Amino acid sequence: MESLSNLSPLSRMPNLSFRKLGYALVLGGILLVLSKSFYIVDPTEVAMVRRLGEVQPGLMKPGIHFKVPFLDTVDFLAVSLMRFPFPKTVFFTSDNQTVELGLSVSYRVPETSVEKLLYQVGRVGNVDVAENMRPIIIQRIREVVARKNLTSFNMGMGDITQEIKNSIALATADWISVVDVQIVEFDLAASFKKSNEAAVQAKNDAIAAQNELAKVQAQAEQAKAKADGEAEALRKKAKGDADAKIFAAEGEATRIERIAAAEATKIEKTALAESNAIRLKGTAEADALSLKAKVIAANPQVTAQTWAERWSGHVPSTVMGSGQNFVPFFNVQPGK
Repeated sequence: MESLSNLSPLSRMPNLSFRKLGYALVLGGILLVLSKSFYIVDPTEVAMVRRLGEVQPGLMKPGIHFKVPFLDTVDFLAVSLMRFPFPKTVFFTSDNQTVELGLSVSYRVPETSVEKLLYQVGRVGNVDVAENMRPIIIQRIREVVARKNLTSFNMGMGDITQEIKNSIALATADWISVVDVQIVEFDLAASFKKSNEAAVQAKNDAIAAQNELAKVQAQAEQAKAKADGEAEALRKKAKGDADAKIFAAEGEATRIERIAAAEATKIEKTALAESNAIRLKGTAEADALSLKAKVIAANPQVTAQTWAERWSGHVPSTVMGSGQNFVPFFNVQPGK
């Protein structure tokens, strides 16, 4: 029998290969165990652990955690804001009309509801959370729509959307927290749309008729305003002409009054001048007669001579005075 020392290197290779393979398998097993011993929870998730099917207490927060390899199963659940798209579905209104609604439900999962969603609703884990909510959402939408008539949808969706949100939030309060509900798709029944289009067309026709009537009324008012303006202009022109004539007549009257006043003043001045002249002439004649009488009285000879020269030969017909102081008045001829 040959000793081991006499074996060639080629004869010892199978033993070395098996040994290395064993080392590799051991190392691989260790790495596998290590990889199954840790798990990471993302910032948008939480996790719970089942050990041999039994739920372990405690909620695993974001970070790296240890688990028992091959015994523990980790179930993850997103707790960030999630959106559940609800496809367009046909619903019936209270007046037996159809509407099609498509919704988007935004929600969060409270930490207090994580265990219930993972292990008490549907299958174990997070595989059918959205599918479990779908029938609840359909039922709540159906109940809300069934209380509305088609006119209420046509008048506005705000109140209906809020009512659907409140109904879904109430029904899912033990599982999720509903943040928002939006109606992303909406379609009315074909018959209602047709009648609504006819109503809109009739309303548009009525508005067009009202606009045409308003246009005609505006044109009539413009024509009336134009006629009133022209009439007012004529009235103002006539009044202006009349005022001008009155002003001219008043000016003419004033001019005539001034001329008459000037003539009257002239006549008055002339009459006054003539009166003064007559008065002065009378005074002068009176003074002359008085002087003449004084001269005659003081010079009887002159008087006798004057009488003799101018006596006509007739006896005086008038004598004034008494006694020796008398003055006979002879009819004498005027001196030449």
